[in-house]
Amino acid sequence: MNYYQMTEVLFRAWYANWATVAVANATTLGISLPQQGTITTAQTNYASSVSAYTTAHDAAKTATNNKNAAYAAAFEQVQLWSNQWQADPAISDALKISLGLNIRDTTPSPRPIFAVSDLSGSGNSVGTVRLRWNRGANLPGCSFIVQSRPVGGEWTFLTVTGKTRIAIGSQALVPTEYRVLVERRGNLSAPCDPVVVYSDGGSMELFLLDDVA
Repeated sequence: MNYYQMTEVLFRAWYANWATVAVANATTLGISLPQQGTITTAQTNYASSVSAYTTAHDAAKTATNNKNAAYAAAFEQVQLWSNQWQADPAISDALKISLGLNIRDTTPSPRPIFAVSDLSGSGNSVGTVRLRWNRGANLPGCSFIVQSRPVGGEWTFLTVTGKTRIAIGSQALVPTEYRVLVERRGNLSAPCDPVVVYSDGGSMELFLLDDVA
């Protein structure tokens, strides 16, 4: 391997041999006495610098490991005591703040609810209506309230479900609007955009109730 293609680590050993052999054969190689001194000085300085670098590098690595271990021990102590102090109601908020600790808010935050989207519906010739919608960002545990009304009439409660699709029987074969609201712990979302079923006075679409189970 040519020296200019070597990594520095490989170059170190190669260079030490090069300098030694060059000085030992100075006459054959045409190296004057002052030039021999220059080669020897350069090789000696480089070897000393590598040694100093290695010592400093090892010391820095040791110092880093020691620092990381000390940080982990300090963090463990802070975590141990801070968790106890934050959970202790006998310790005042003022003292906790002076320690630099956050004051925990124990008031439960209600989960947000959102209007559903993509409501679609269809009905068959015996008055069974199938509805489905997208729950969107609503988390599990909410309920979906289905309302209906004759087109232009008053909204009335129809049913409630935890699913995002449902089949409802015994519906009149007249144009009827349906909409869905989300309920969680007594809070209601805005209603979604309604969908009209039987807008043609009674669709003849057939479907199996198993499709919406």
